[in-house]
Amino acid sequence: MQLTNVTFPVGVEIIGASAFQNNLFTTVNFPNTVININSHAFSSNQIGPTLTLPDSVETIVANSFYNNQPLVTVYIGTGLKTYGSESYNVFADIQGLPDGFDDPMGCASMNRWHDPFRLCINLEKIIVNVNNQNFKSINDNLYNKAGTWIVRATKTTTKIAYGTIGVNEYAFADLEINSILAIPDTLKYLASNSFDSFKSDKTIIFPNSLKIISTRSFYNTDVTISIGNGLDTVFSHCFDKRNTITINKKASQVKYYKNACDSFDKATVTFLPE
Repeated sequence: MQLTNVTFPVGVEIIGASAFQNNLFTTVNFPNTVININSHAFSSNQIGPTLTLPDSVETIVANSFYNNQPLVTVYIGTGLKTYGSESYNVFADIQGLPDGFDDPMGCASMNRWHDPFRLCINLEKIIVNVNNQNFKSINDNLYNKAGTWIVRATKTTTKIAYGTIGVNEYAFADLEINSILAIPDTLKYLASNSFDSFKSDKTIIFPNSLKIISTRSFYNTDVTISIGNGLDTVFSHCFDKRNTITINKKASQVKYYKNACDSFDKATVTFLPE
C-alpha cells in the first residue's frame, strides 16, 4: 500500500534512506528539528509544486528527492551545509585539479555523488534564505555562497552567472533547455556528469576559459558542443558517441588525465589541423 502523507512529530532529526520511497506524497511538512534527509528518502513520489526545507536541515543526501516530477520550487533555509554527499566537497580550494575530478581507475568512472533532485525535470526555482552561509540563489539556480560553482540548475536556466568557475556534478542533469545557454568567460571546470542526460537543440558554446572536462560530463546526451582554445585536460568517457564536437585547438595539444581512455567515445570531433 502506498502512502499519501505522513506527519512528523517535533523532535525528529533524521529521515532514513529510502524511508518513504515509491509512495504518493504530494506535500511534505518537516518540523524545524529535522537535520538530515538521507538517500532516496522521498524518491519517486509526487511532491510538488513546492517543497520547503526548514532552517534546521543541514544535509540532503544524494537522490533524496529523486524523481518528483511535479516539483517546481524548492525553498532552502538557513541551515543547509551539505548538498549531495558528505564525502564530496566541490568547493575545495582549487590547487591544480579541484576536488571532484578524481579518476583513480583510469578508464573507470568513479562517481561518488548524485544530486538530491535528479529527475525533478520540472524544477524552475531554487530559493535559498539569504542568511544561509553555504549556498545562495542566483537567477533561481543554486550556487555555493561565493557564487563560483553552479550547484544545481533548473529548466528555466538561460545563463550561468559571471564569476562562475565550475559546473557541479549533475548540475544540468536531466534538464531540457532549448534556449541558448550563455556561459561566461570565467568558467574553467566541468565536473563529472555535469550535463548527464541533458537535452538541447542549441549548440552549447564553451568559451576559451574552459580548461578541464571531467568523466562523463556529457554522458547520455545528443548535443552539439563548441569548445574554445583553452581546453587543457579531458578525462575518461567525457562525451557520448552521439555528440558532435568542435574544439578550437589541435588534438596534440589536449591532455588525457592519468590513464584516461575513450575520452571522446566515438563522438564526432573536429580539431584544428596539426
